[in-house]
Amino acid sequence: MNNLEENKEYFSKDSLKYFFFDYKLRNPALIFFYMIISLGLYFVTWMYQINKKLEEIDEKAPASNRSAFVLVILPLVWYFIVYFLELYTTTGTNFLSNLIPQMVKVFGWGIISFLSLMYVYDFCISFGKVTQTSGVLWYIVIYLGYFSLILTIILGFHFFVYTFYFLFFPIIAIPAMQEMLNVRATRFTKETQKSYFNYMERKN
Repeated sequence: MNNLEENKEYFSKDSLKYFFFDYKLRNPALIFFYMIISLGLYFVTWMYQINKKLEEIDEKAPASNRSAFVLVILPLVWYFIVYFLELYTTTGTNFLSNLIPQMVKVFGWGIISFLSLMYVYDFCISFGKVTQTSGVLWYIVIYLGYFSLILTIILGFHFFVYTFYFLFFPIIAIPAMQEMLNVRATRFTKETQKSYFNYMERKN
């Protein structure tokens, strides 16, 4: 079964009740503010928090520690490696000596981008099963903004001027995803309370 079909395999009510049992509601407006002041980077923290909950009920959910590694640690390490290589490496006069370092730089960022986007994809698929929405759609929206950040890192901050508007998509998507979780959590809380009251009435 392919990944698109997996997104349709929503969790049972018992699994969702367990997920939302001690779930802490978060303010989407506050998350929107964090996303703006961090230029979208707050999504790493948000994903890590939600991912830890997803691991409890979804065996196919990505490991929460994977988010910190592929979205923060790996890019930072590679960034400093490239920075010091360019700082202490003498630039050659011929075309080939200039091309090879740039190819290595782009290749490294390409691998990091692939690993990062694979993590985001797995996260969105698992998120879609919890909220009964399209994980693929969430992934596409987040990807648009992430692509802008990667191009900025590779090509320089001046390129960000032409692509910064793509950050609008994840800046809106993450608060929207939080609102979806809030709606689901509130619904299950009401259903649990209703079941409890019905049980007490029958008992009495």
